[in-house]
Amino acid sequence: MSLLLIVVCLLLGAAVSWGVAQYRERARLTVRNRDLGQAYTVVMAQRDDLAHFVAAPDTKIFRLTGRGASAGAEATIAWNARRLTGFVLGERVPLLGDDAVYRVWVRGADRKLTPTDRTFRPGTGLTCVEFHAVATAPQASGFVVAAEPVTTPGARGPVAMPDAPTGPVVLESE
Repeated sequence: MSLLLIVVCLLLGAAVSWGVAQYRERARLTVRNRDLGQAYTVVMAQRDDLAHFVAAPDTKIFRLTGRGASAGAEATIAWNARRLTGFVLGERVPLLGDDAVYRVWVRGADRKLTPTDRTFRPGTGLTCVEFHAVATAPQASGFVVAAEPVTTPGARGPVAMPDAPTGPVVLESE
């Protein structure tokens, strides 16, 4: 009888342990699903904002193609001169090492380049980066995306705003 009681207790303990593990897993999945739902909501809002930005009547679209070693790379810039804001969109933007970042440059009618406020590193999938021109930016006749060295170890971008691209031009509009 005591052997039967021991077996029943072991089976009951195993069942309770399994139940607790299932409860914890369900709680973890519930939190994960909530987080995914919130992330999906953010992504959908950003997509809608980008769609409205691109569809605005004063937004111009510029196609950029790869230069030099980046031949075959492509990106699109949606630019709104009234807002001095744009988005870089690209699927085949070349990846960079830890020692460089990209910066978007506005090309004026006089071919002079003016830097934007943002540096970025592309991901392996779709690259979508918002950038802003400085208030003195010229009317855009095109854009350039250049690789720039990171001058401070651990920094995400160049320390000072350069006057001209300090690295190779990777993408350029016609």
